[in-house]
Amino acid sequence: MSGLMLHVAGSVVADYTLDRIYSMEIADAHRNGDIHLHDLYFGITGYCAGWSLSKLLYEGFNGVPGVIESKPAKHLDTALLQMVNFIGTLQNEWAGAQAFNSIDTYLAPYIRKDKLSYKDVKQAIQKFVFNVNIASRWGGQSPFTNLTFDWTVPRDLAHKPVIWGGKLLEETYGEYQKEMDSINKSLYGGSNR
Repeated sequence: MSGLMLHVAGSVVADYTLDRIYSMEIADAHRNGDIHLHDLYFGITGYCAGWSLSKLLYEGFNGVPGVIESKPAKHLDTALLQMVNFIGTLQNEWAGAQAFNSIDTYLAPYIRKDKLSYKDVKQAIQKFVFNVNIASRWGGQSPFTNLTFDWTVPRDLAHKPVIWGGKLLEETYGEYQKEMDSINKSLYGGSNR
């Protein structure tokens, strides 16, 4: 049913976009096949967006009054599930990818705080990959995500205080390379260096 709803609603949005937003010249060029306007079904929404993982980890999943929210994560699995819910929620408001960067850097402290083994980290990352790819978006699609990993602590984060449980700690991200390696190995296997 969600695929049918996307098709019907998307057709209306596409026509509206061509008739009301683009000039007649551009609309005709698209309709005649001279040019292609990508994702017209989502013509009145933003395309892609990058979000601050540090802000999510510092504040928790919140922002809409009267709607369920959560405090900042204190465990790796909770942080990963908040990321899934955040991406899944915002994906319904955008046409394209939702992005987080420095995943391995920002999540590394949770591994140490939880005293997780490599096996535990691998299992948590596998659950994240599965859950973030569940077809929970318009038309029965999975969220379109862009996630970046640093491999080594970036200079701009190396001396910044670690965020954990909504607090800034005295430790810095530069102290967490071993935990970053655990995340990256769980995703890509083998040596990370």
